[in-house]
Amino acid sequence: MERIRSAYSARLTMRENRIILYGDLERKQLSGGRAGSGKDIDMEQKESTYEEERKSTQEEAYPWQKYLLPDDRITVEPTYDPKPYLPLFEKRVFHEVDARVGELTYYFYDPVKHGWPEDGRYPLIFSLHGASGGLQGITAVAWAGAAMYASPAYQERMGGAYILCPLANESLSADGQLQNSWMTPAGPGDPGIYRQEVFQEVLKACPDPEWIQGLLGADSVYSGTLYRLLHETLDQYRAIKNVVLFGTSAGGYGAWRLLINHPEDFRFAVLMSGAYLPATSELQKIEDSGCEVLICHSRTDEAVPFEWTTGPNMPFFERSRHFQTYCPVLVRRGDRGVASVVDDGFQMGQHCINEEVQQDLMYLDGSPYDRGIPDGITGLIRKYTAE
Repeated sequence: MERIRSAYSARLTMRENRIILYGDLERKQLSGGRAGSGKDIDMEQKESTYEEERKSTQEEAYPWQKYLLPDDRITVEPTYDPKPYLPLFEKRVFHEVDARVGELTYYFYDPVKHGWPEDGRYPLIFSLHGASGGLQGITAVAWAGAAMYASPAYQERMGGAYILCPLANESLSADGQLQNSWMTPAGPGDPGIYRQEVFQEVLKACPDPEWIQGLLGADSVYSGTLYRLLHETLDQYRAIKNVVLFGTSAGGYGAWRLLINHPEDFRFAVLMSGAYLPATSELQKIEDSGCEVLICHSRTDEAVPFEWTTGPNMPFFERSRHFQTYCPVLVRRGDRGVASVVDDGFQMGQHCINEEVQQDLMYLDGSPYDRGIPDGITGLIRKYTAE
């Protein structure tokens, strides 16, 4: 099981040796290690290294090159800036009794402390970051797709909202493998819960079926702790009226498990490149609860292939009442450029659909990414959480 977890985690954690905050070359060390070890490269060397990496990613290296349109351009940096809003989040600690997990650090945005009326009622966005975000501190709020939702513009469009971003207690093993992500299973998976045709479709699509089989149907070791953190927050803040669940990549795994275990606690969920394949029975449980779910997953995702976790369930999503899908061929920035993100030589621009969510699924010219979502994610939050 440990080898299985390491294999999947490695695919999702290409940022480990090159820590980037949304396009800025930050804190890369001469030693090649993580931030905080070795001597910092000076600014000239940083710029040179970044430029070399950009040049190394030519069109012929894009795994999704054949989907580019004649007029498409590549955009390497997001068209929004989350950094001004990160200081608006307070760092807190949840003291948990589950020895397998321990206490959790989390970041919390309180709209009342930023000008919204004390007698108001507001939704809570509960957001789980992707793999290795737990090693990045406050930057994980951006990786979770949530930082921009603390901006005045997004808050206004939602009518105010609390935001809570917990950090997984991640660490690196001696050989550099990520440990204790949201994908850490509480026990063995149960492939028997899947319809045979779905199970076989995934095994056929996955190049290493042994390790993905070990995670199918497995609950996250964090599920109980996250549930208790959520309810402690609801008890403390009576102004919270509904809960919105965000989860991206490995955080999508944790979010799926929370949603499956407790669908009645959530009014709306946005699952981005989620690294979990829900069984039909699990989807039906969510459908019956009435929770609205938006599945966001690029069809050319390089890290969590669409064929592994979303594609097999498209027939269910298409006939359901409460599931909506946003599955573009290519992830685009607000300027309509195709997203390119290169980490240690691995192209994962199409995995970063959370950046489109941070863009509120609205282009810079004010038009929506998807005509079926005309008012963006903020519009859906306001719609689904209205009392």
